[in-house]
Amino acid sequence: MALVGTKAWAKQQLRANGIRLLLVATTIVSGFGNGLHSAYIVFALGMAVMSVIVWRITASYQRAK
Repeated sequence: MALVGTKAWAKQQLRANGIRLLLVATTIVSGFGNGLHSAYIVFALGMAVMSVIVWRITASYQRAK
């Protein structure tokens, strides 16, 4: 994690978060399609929200430094 704070790191984070959000979105869509347990959908949404919050905190921490 020596790359933390660099532009390359930020791009990689953005890419990773984009892929994660895509996965969550497809999970939710397929979940509704297959009538999956709603708790699983809530869990997926929670994971997406948590990753965004962590990303925001990390970004603000980098700015503060």
